Amino acid sequence: VPFFSWAVFSFDPLWVAYRTNAPAFASAVGQFLLFRRTAYDAIGGHAALGAEIVDDLALARNIARHGLRWRVAHLADLVSCRMYQNSRDAYAGFAKNLFAAFDFYVLPFLFVFFWLGIMFWVPLLVLTLYLFGGAPAAEPALLITTLLLSIFVWGIPYRALKLPVWLAFFFPVTILANLVVALSSLRRTLFGTLAWKGRRISTKRWRWL
Repeated sequence: VPFFSWAVFSFDPLWVAYRTNAPAFASAVGQFLLFRRTAYDAIGGHAALGAEIVDDLALARNIARHGLRWRVAHLADLVSCRMYQNSRDAYAGFAKNLFAAFDFYVLPFLFVFFWLGIMFWVPLLVLTLYLFGGAPAAEPALLITTLLLSIFVWGIPYRALKLPVWLAFFFPVTILANLVVALSSLRRTLFGTLAWKGRRISTKRWRWL
């Protein structure tokens, strides 16, 4: 679950999104949405979403398509939410949402998670090999520096978002867990087995790019 907050905080190009108002960059966090009534009515509200799976992103993209203004606000000091009560529910929720959040584009989805896996796991794997004599040409000082920077990169959003900072030390586990969920989300969508709370979900036709 912390991966979700970290990703929103770290990768949303909000300064680009605000200036271009491009639907592709529109973002929202579904736990807390605030609309002007006129704006909500103008985009057709939730009734206009149809079979959309990730409703918060769909609403944000509709706002952008209608040329209306939107903002993501930092409210961690005012609002809190427990998204899921256990790991099983978290797995099911993100398996439903992750691929849909990429609008069912396969190659961008695979690239992002493949890149995250390389960036956060390769230094750890190479350092482990080095310690056991398997990578004699590796430079341990650089690898350790990379791992410390990774902890730093994860710790800043956690602190800003009122999440336990000690979780930053477990970033390899967080990445690995979400890689598993991402592949499950892709597989379930491609094979038509996506479900939520016992109900089968019909998905859009996926695209490569």
